[in-house]
Amino acid sequence: MNIVSHIENINELEKSCESGIGEVIVSTKGLGRFGNMDIPTIKELAVRCRKLPLRPVLEWDILMTETVFRESVEILKAIPLKDFKAVRVVDPGAVRYLMKYMPEVKIQLVLENGNNNLRAIEMWRDIVSNHIDRIVLPREIPFHQLKKNLLNLGVETELYVFGRLPITYSPRKLLDRMGVPTGQNNEKKALAGTNELPGEIFEVIENENGTFMFHSRDLCLLEHMDEISGIGVNWARIDPIPGMDKRKFCKGPFQENLTDRKFSKLKNELLDTDHASYIGDVIEVKNGSHIAIYVKNKSAFVKMNMKLRFLTPEGKIKIGPVCFLKNSSWNDVDLIESGSLAFMNHLSGISNKTAVFMMDA
Repeated sequence: MNIVSHIENINELEKSCESGIGEVIVSTKGLGRFGNMDIPTIKELAVRCRKLPLRPVLEWDILMTETVFRESVEILKAIPLKDFKAVRVVDPGAVRYLMKYMPEVKIQLVLENGNNNLRAIEMWRDIVSNHIDRIVLPREIPFHQLKKNLLNLGVETELYVFGRLPITYSPRKLLDRMGVPTGQNNEKKALAGTNELPGEIFEVIENENGTFMFHSRDLCLLEHMDEISGIGVNWARIDPIPGMDKRKFCKGPFQENLTDRKFSKLKNELLDTDHASYIGDVIEVKNGSHIAIYVKNKSAFVKMNMKLRFLTPEGKIKIGPVCFLKNSSWNDVDLIESGSLAFMNHLSGISNKTAVFMMDA
């Protein structure tokens, strides 16, 4: 199986060649998300690649508004694309532009985000058709699905096997207003956490193209290279990671969907609104006074002295009795049925959007 990797500067060419890399991804300012090389440098890099057994490919993967798109096209026109084996493209508008105005350019179609089923991949394959050089497969397809469907594509494929795992990418510069200092390559870096995953730290990077968040663990499928090659993947992408000896790794969804464990609180079976014990949701909380519950389930009700289970958005479970019960007219009642608001005594630790369940269902 062939190896493809990003290259950050021209001095890495010979080392890449010695490492057995067959293709290098070249990223330039205005086209690549983390592109730092200028046009004269990548021109020289492409020329040097001809003297080595290396394929240079140009990366065009930034998120683009109409203005940014026009600016990117002008940068693209200044680059001798004949010296590159292909252009790696994410944006559908960029795909259409290359097919219409630069039909001689081969396209590496990057489908890593979304397109997580065979029909979507086949659709893109058929759209790009004769222009296609390779399909970069989605990261969210587990191994057993790749094994079943890969040979049906009929084109060269690539799979990301080692490197940082992107979670989100926004063209907005989210760290600007936080006063984060600018570091090397005009980047701002910070660490972030979430309420859902206490203790998990995510790396956030901002540059001229926007803000990026990365998973707390990096992707590593190196021990499965023989399996990946065996099902017909032609290229494996391996990206360098700074400080690799201090990093933690995972296999992503390669063998299973790890979010079932990682985000178990968000996938708690009790959040299923078809669950027999589900009553409705908390829509108002007034400390020391009351909790307002909207009774959603058609067969559910709230009545005096019954015990309720509350599942907060953070995954915490609270249990408490209905000590007083009022309707929307603030009259005391013994029973509130589906489609109505139930006002009960306040319980600590309950917030809006908390799901409510019967204890004895």
